[in-house]
Amino acid sequence: MRTLPNVVRRGVIFHFRRAVPKELRSRIGRTELVRSLETSDIQAAKQSSRRLYLLSEGLFEAVRGDPMLSKEEIESLVRDFYEQVLDQENTWRLRLGSIPEEARQQRVNYYAEVTKSSKNELARNDLRGVAFITEAMLHKHKLTNTLSPEEIDQVRQAILRVGIDVAEAVRARYEGDFNYEPRDKLLRAALESAPIPSPPPKPASKPASKLVPALSELTTSFLSDRENSKHWRAQSGNQAKKTFELFLDIIGDRPVNEYGRVDAGAFKDMLHQLPADYGKAAKYRGMSPQKIVSLRAATSADIRGNALSARTVQRHFSAMSALWEWLQTRGHVTDNLFTGFKFPSTVAAHQQRNMWAPADLQALFTSTLWRGCQSPARRTKPGTCIQRDEKFWLPLIGVFSAMREEEICQLHMEDVCHEEGVWFFDINARPPRHVKNRNAIRRVPIHTELVRLGFLQYVAGLRDRHERRVFPGLEPGGADKRYGHAFTKWFSRYRKDVGLYQDKLDFHSFRHTAITLMQRAEVPEPIIKSLVGHAGTGETARYTKGFNLVQLKAAIDKINPDLDLSWLYID
Repeated sequence: MRTLPNVVRRGVIFHFRRAVPKELRSRIGRTELVRSLETSDIQAAKQSSRRLYLLSEGLFEAVRGDPMLSKEEIESLVRDFYEQVLDQENTWRLRLGSIPEEARQQRVNYYAEVTKSSKNELARNDLRGVAFITEAMLHKHKLTNTLSPEEIDQVRQAILRVGIDVAEAVRARYEGDFNYEPRDKLLRAALESAPIPSPPPKPASKPASKLVPALSELTTSFLSDRENSKHWRAQSGNQAKKTFELFLDIIGDRPVNEYGRVDAGAFKDMLHQLPADYGKAAKYRGMSPQKIVSLRAATSADIRGNALSARTVQRHFSAMSALWEWLQTRGHVTDNLFTGFKFPSTVAAHQQRNMWAPADLQALFTSTLWRGCQSPARRTKPGTCIQRDEKFWLPLIGVFSAMREEEICQLHMEDVCHEEGVWFFDINARPPRHVKNRNAIRRVPIHTELVRLGFLQYVAGLRDRHERRVFPGLEPGGADKRYGHAFTKWFSRYRKDVGLYQDKLDFHSFRHTAITLMQRAEVPEPIIKSLVGHAGTGETARYTKGFNLVQLKAAIDKINPDLDLSWLYID
């Protein structure tokens, strides 16, 4: 059977099976093509599979040759983006009044730098910087979730091209020139093909309110501001974007100065009624929040499921409050509508996860991964293979260091250091590394148990192979491109497969466990905070200049989870 590609046998009948190319899956609506060949004869199956292979190849080529985005749609997107930004900029200009000379020159310099950086990104085909703007425009034009990754990149490239002209046009305005003519051929064609607009109707009332942008426009600017200022990482931005979309779905889109506290209250009430799985369950797909709440209310209490947690509701409100605070600073609104609301008490941080008990740790580290499995691909099946890679080391380092998962996953070879006779992990923020905050930058000595287990020999082997990172098997993933993204999911699956999964007991629980063990061993609190990257408190913390490696090593070795790992020791 290995010599017969794209054919599998189910029972006695052969079936054709071929994966759909990743870039076409959203268009075709399948990840693979499967069809019975209706024969148990291998020669007949071979002939039928060849015919189906050619037919599927023709299907793929037809889909590739029939792009979903027409020339007119691309032109509409870029024209809308260009005109929206310039209209919005002029609205702000009219509201601000006279601009001081120093501020004017700063803006000239800023937009000149934007032009330069955008050209550089376009030259390198680096399209990440316009991802948020592209998503917003696709959402506005009702194209979300309809395009393949290749087509999304096509739109991103067009937005980036137009963005250069946007920056140049705005810079020209701050130099007194309102007659800037776009240079990009795509944009010029889009503007020339635009229909001649009809004269706008006379406003019936409140003509001044027409100058205030709608909320949907300003959320895009807010998210771009947060991204450009590095105030939020991608995951936080994505969560906030979902919050703003939910608010618009519930309350509606209108000029921001027309919202009141009654709208904030209505949003909060609706959040408390939404089911926790409203965004994931297939039964709610395509429904408005109001319809979902009505459906849940009509469902019997024993099967309706949990509502959104208080913590999630607070997260949504926190995102809205941050947006309104930003709107305040720019003069769009006078009050923050999302402050002053009361929420049920949420679970304290130390209660959100459990501590690993000695019996649980012993069960984990005597499971097949550390006792012996069939192969690196079959870690849950008993065998004789012990593969000392990231899956082997990460939990061990977690419990014997109190380090955060991503701090371990992103370690580079130069982060494993030796000074004053002590081996230690250097947790730093040198790119491409990321740390939670400034306090997270620290030195964590390597626990004696990790040395006994052969961690230093493992690192030495990596140096011999000229590896750059301590765990080269990990690749960035998720919205924030975290090295621990895939491992987190794998670790949950592994514990379920070997029967050790417990709610509120995960990788971060190793950190809780290590901190608790140091406290029980009466390690001074300032040293614990220095090891785990927490800020000191009180007047004494202002004058504490840190501890030497010998002191920190003595403290880290006080982590004693009462484990027997002697079969893994390396002499």
